[in-house]
Amino acid sequence: MSVSSDLPAPAESRETLHKRLPDAAWMILESLPAICVMWVIGSAFITAPFFFDSKTISDCSRVAAEHPWSLTSFTCSGHPSLFLTGLLSIPELLLPGNVAAMHAVLLTMAAMSLIALSSILRLMVPAKEAVLLRIGSLLLLGTHPVFLGNLIGFNTDLGVMLMFPIFLALLLRRHWIPATLAALCLAFTKETGFVLYGITVLLFVLLSQENPGITKEMILSTVRRYWFLLLPLAAYVICAILLILLYDVAPVHLESGMFAEPSLRRTAILVSDILLFQFQWIQTSVILIASVLLLRAERSRSLHDAPLMRMLTFFGLIYLIGIMLLIFRVPYNNVRYVMPLVPVGILLFAGCLHLIRWNRWFNGGLLLSAIFILQLSALTRSNDPVSRFLYGTFPFGEHRFYSMGPAAEDPCCGQGRDQLVYNLQHQKLRTVTELAIRTLQPNGASVLVAHRNMFIDKPDKYWGSFPSGVDPVTFRFTEDPQALHPVFINPESLLRSPTLPDEVHFFEFPNLDNREAKELLLTRFEVDDTFSIEEGGYAMTVVRMRQRSK
Repeated sequence: MSVSSDLPAPAESRETLHKRLPDAAWMILESLPAICVMWVIGSAFITAPFFFDSKTISDCSRVAAEHPWSLTSFTCSGHPSLFLTGLLSIPELLLPGNVAAMHAVLLTMAAMSLIALSSILRLMVPAKEAVLLRIGSLLLLGTHPVFLGNLIGFNTDLGVMLMFPIFLALLLRRHWIPATLAALCLAFTKETGFVLYGITVLLFVLLSQENPGITKEMILSTVRRYWFLLLPLAAYVICAILLILLYDVAPVHLESGMFAEPSLRRTAILVSDILLFQFQWIQTSVILIASVLLLRAERSRSLHDAPLMRMLTFFGLIYLIGIMLLIFRVPYNNVRYVMPLVPVGILLFAGCLHLIRWNRWFNGGLLLSAIFILQLSALTRSNDPVSRFLYGTFPFGEHRFYSMGPAAEDPCCGQGRDQLVYNLQHQKLRTVTELAIRTLQPNGASVLVAHRNMFIDKPDKYWGSFPSGVDPVTFRFTEDPQALHPVFINPESLLRSPTLPDEVHFFEFPNLDNREAKELLLTRFEVDDTFSIEEGGYAMTVVRMRQRSK
């Protein structure tokens, strides 16, 4: 399949390296530091799925493994997640309940994504002297707090982020059949992936036209040249029709009430999620400064037709249009919604650094090193001063988290629930909760109570944010079929039960306002004891209550 195009075209290196390794080998070698760092950090936090988003995709993969012949088994909460659900169902089919196997699949996919990003960087800035810029840029993604936080607390948006650089790399290198297959995988991970596929293909085709203007002849010619890139669109539409006609399953984005009402404050915070949050403001500042310098520079005209400028235009448009579409009336301030654009932002940052020649000075290396160190510190702390100013914070023992929910006026979950998966710090909620359970050592009849927002607002006896199983020996959360299953419940559902237990334990999660839930419990129970669970300065209160005498 042969297609010629002028944009974006690989730039020619100024120097020829004699007896150099194949380009694919250089891609792997340059991405290896980032892969190693990512793999070491990711492997250290292999735990049972925690919080609603990761628990949902985990449960969907289990359903797909158990019922592989039904199309609806591969849709997840209404999302067309056929690729990601199917991929994660493989380890679930071979090793049921093995969380490490599922994480191994995701870590491998993340490594492939980093290699793909390395491939794009070698097209953008192929010069030998830019090798440290390429390695440093890859490390920025491999240590990105939002990326690693969601790699541990995985979800469908993570799948989109991992597939997007792979699709981009194959498209830019004109591997048309693999690019089409990657586009299919991207589109069938989540609606976000379909949107990014559409934006990318449209911009790629439009910017590749030699003659400006849209005519009937141009459209027909474009379809003939790039018809294979339309196959994911056709497949997506056919799949949606089949789900509606055969299974009466409408796409989740068509459901009423799924979209939040727009507001200036909410829009500003959602834009900040991608442009400013977690030290991203440093990269955004470099991109803006570089853009101003290039516009004012006399040499900007000669740079306009350079391959790097064409690629920066391509990625810049994806970035801007992607931001507008991905934040459109989203229901919650989850940074993962815009996370797929993080690699594009890093490409823009690297390209701008190279274009204004900062990477040849000490300043460029110092800047990359500074961002790298700041990102490492932000993996386990909410310490970005700009983010603290924009979002505010709330206490968790001696430490603080960003107030993600109130910052965007979210309708759910107090200070944030899934919204808190912006770095590895959210794992401390799991650690402290497991320590409390280990202290209580519950059995199958034990009743553990928490605010309803830890139950995905569903009045059932299932602690939706956490795995429902507890290891009977270690008392850690587990997905093992042989796990112990205490009763996890919210106060409203508990008090509707025909019979009440003699004793319950109420978990006062620091991200929620527990006063109303506690007062509700006190109508039928009385406080027997209160104790604090602490781990590394993170603390949570647990209240033991006994049923009031009749």
